[in-house]
Amino acid sequence: MQIHGMAFNMLWNEVKMSNDNSNTFEAMIRRTNNRNKVGDFKILSVTILKESNPKLLKTLRAGSYSFYDKDISNDFFAHNVNISAIVGKNGAGKSSLLDIIFRMVNNFSAYLVGNSMKRKSADVIYYIPGIYSELHYQMGDKKGVLYNYDNVVALSFGEKKHLLSDRKLMKDSRFDDFEDCYRSSSTKRKEIAKSFFYTVVMNYALQAYNSSDYQDEMANGFETVDKIGNDSFGNWMNSLFHKNDGYASPIVLNPYRNDGVIDMKTETNLTRSRLVGIMIEAEKKNRGFIDGYRLHHIEFKFNPYRIILKMPKRFHKEDFVSFENMFRHNYSIRDSIARCVLRNYGINMNETSSLFVWACVYLVYKTLSITSKYPSYADYVFFGDWDIIDGRLRDDRDGERLEKLIKEILNDKSHITTKIRQTLFFLKNFKTKNLNDKAFYYSYYERWLGKEKENSSLVATMELLPPPIFDSEIYLRRQGEREEIPFYKLSSGERQFLFMMSSVIYHVLNIKSVPTSRVAYRYLNIVLDEVEMCFHPEYQRTFIYNLLNAIERLHLNTYCSFNIIITTHSPFLLSDIPQSNVLYLENGEVVDKSKMQNPFAANVNDILYQSFFLSNGFMGEFAKQKIVKMVNDANNNKFDEQKARELVGLVGEPILKERLKDLIEESLQ
Repeated sequence: MQIHGMAFNMLWNEVKMSNDNSNTFEAMIRRTNNRNKVGDFKILSVTILKESNPKLLKTLRAGSYSFYDKDISNDFFAHNVNISAIVGKNGAGKSSLLDIIFRMVNNFSAYLVGNSMKRKSADVIYYIPGIYSELHYQMGDKKGVLYNYDNVVALSFGEKKHLLSDRKLMKDSRFDDFEDCYRSSSTKRKEIAKSFFYTVVMNYALQAYNSSDYQDEMANGFETVDKIGNDSFGNWMNSLFHKNDGYASPIVLNPYRNDGVIDMKTETNLTRSRLVGIMIEAEKKNRGFIDGYRLHHIEFKFNPYRIILKMPKRFHKEDFVSFENMFRHNYSIRDSIARCVLRNYGINMNETSSLFVWACVYLVYKTLSITSKYPSYADYVFFGDWDIIDGRLRDDRDGERLEKLIKEILNDKSHITTKIRQTLFFLKNFKTKNLNDKAFYYSYYERWLGKEKENSSLVATMELLPPPIFDSEIYLRRQGEREEIPFYKLSSGERQFLFMMSSVIYHVLNIKSVPTSRVAYRYLNIVLDEVEMCFHPEYQRTFIYNLLNAIERLHLNTYCSFNIIITTHSPFLLSDIPQSNVLYLENGEVVDKSKMQNPFAANVNDILYQSFFLSNGFMGEFAKQKIVKMVNDANNNKFDEQKARELVGLVGEPILKERLKDLIEESLQ
C-alpha cells in the first residue's frame, strides 16, 4: 500500500499540527478571521404593514415589533453576542411573528439563490405572496432593511440598495433608486450576502413547523434565474429544513421534519456524531460540556453497512464481504471510476486490511455524492450518480473532469470536504502501521495518529476524527464518580440540551468554513423557539449562562457575531434578560412595558405575574377552584365540616391554611 502525490502531501502539511503556529491549520483560520472582522449584530424590529394578507398574520396586527428599545454595552452578554426574548401567553402571536420573519427570509432566498441548480437533496424554494413587511437589523456600524412588499423583495444596507425582484412587477416608485439585481451574477449574490445574515432556527416541539399547517399558502411562480415554485402546490416550509446548498440560502430549521415528523433515531445519531469532537475538545481543555458530567471515553466500532446503505438500492441486500470483494475487483480494472478516483488522491489500494478498503469505498462514494449535493460542484453533476461507483470512465474526457474535480476538493477547506479529509488522514497512517482493531477508544486512535501530545482546537480535532466507516458511542461520568454512562441513558432534558447545543455549534462551524469565494455569511441569527422544553427549572435557570459559556469557550464569537432570539414561558430564562431586550405580546399586539417590572435579576414570582400575564395568580386552577367552592359553600350554609378539614389539611401555603382554619371555626359558630 502506498499513498503518494503532491496534492495529498500539501493537504497533510496544511492541517498537520506543529510547534510553529504560523503553519498550523488554526493559524490559517486566524488569518482568515483577521480578514473578515465582524461587529455587533442585532435584529432590531419587524414592521408589518396593513396591506399584509390577514391569513399570514393570524393574531398579529399591523405595526412595529421591536426587539431592542435601549442600547446596552455591546459585550453585556458576551463579545459579539446579543440576546432578546419574545414572551406572551399561548396564542399571543409569538410563533406568528417568527413565521413572518421566516417567510421574508425565504422570499429573499428565493430571489438571491433561486432554483437554478437542481440537487437531489434540496427542495424547491417557493415564494410566498401577500407579505407587506420590513425587517430592520444592524451589523457593525451599518443598518439594514429587508423589504418584502408582496412580489417585491429589496435590501438596503448602509449606502447600498439592492432590488432583487423584477422591476416590471413594481407598482410604486419607492425603489426607483435601488440597483437592479434581478437575475444577478454569482459575484453580485456574494456581495449581497455580505449585507445580510444567516438564521438558524431550533424548535423540538412536536406541533411546530409541520408543513401541512402551511398547505393553504400557495406558492407563486415568479421568475428569477429559474422558476421559483414550479407549481401552485409547492410548500415553502419544506425547503427551510437543512439542505445541502453550501449554506447559500440564509435560513435553516432544525430538527429536520419529514411531513411534520421528527425521526428521533436519526436526530440522536446526528447529535452523537456532532458531539464527538466537541466532547473531546472540552476534555482536552479540562472542562465539561454539560453540567455535572465529564467525558469518560468514546468508542468507535467498524460498521460497513452504514456505507452500503448510502449506496444505490441494488447494493442494500449485499453482505459487506461480497461488496468488499466487488470493490476490490472493480479497482483492478484499469478504467474503473473507483480506481481513477483513488489514483487522483494518490492512493494505491494494495492493502489487505478491510478497514483500509472500506475507507477507500467511503472516499469514492463521498467524492461522487458531493457533486449532486452542493451547487459549487454542479459542473461535475454527472458523477453524482452513485450508481456508477462500480462503473467505468466513458472516455478520456471523463478522466480529465474527474481529475479536475478532485483537485477542487483538495483545495476546498470547507465543511463540504471535512469527511474526505478525515478519511485521507486515516489512510495516510496505514503507510506506517495498521489499525487491526475494529473497535477502539478515541484515546487509542489519537495515539495511533501520533497526535496525543499536541495542542489542538475544535476545528483541528474535528479534522482528525475517524472516518464515517465507524459508529461512535459517547460514555460520560458524573463528576466525582467513576461509573460510565452511555449517551442514550442521559435524561430527556440533558439530551435535549445536547441536541440543541451540538446543532448550533455544527451550523456555526460549517457557516464559518464557507470561503468568501462563495455566498458566505458571518452574522448569525439564532432563534431558540420554546427552548425550555424538557428542561428542569435548574436547567432553565442556568441555560443562558451555559449557552454563553459554550460560545465563548469554543471561541465561536471570535469569527461570527450572534443575535439570539428566545421565545419562552420560563421566568428563569427571562430573569437573565434586561427589560429593554424583551418584546411582550398579548392578543397579537405589543404590550406597553413602561409600567412592568424589569425581569433582569428579578424575583421569579414577580416575573410570572407581570411578564407572563398570570393575572389569576400562581395557584393551580384545580386547587383554586376547590378552595373557592369551600368558601362559597361556607357562605351559603352548605358547609361540610369533614371535607373542609380534609381540604385544609392538604393546603401547603401556611398563611392560607390558617385563614381557612379560621373560616371553618367561624362557620361552626
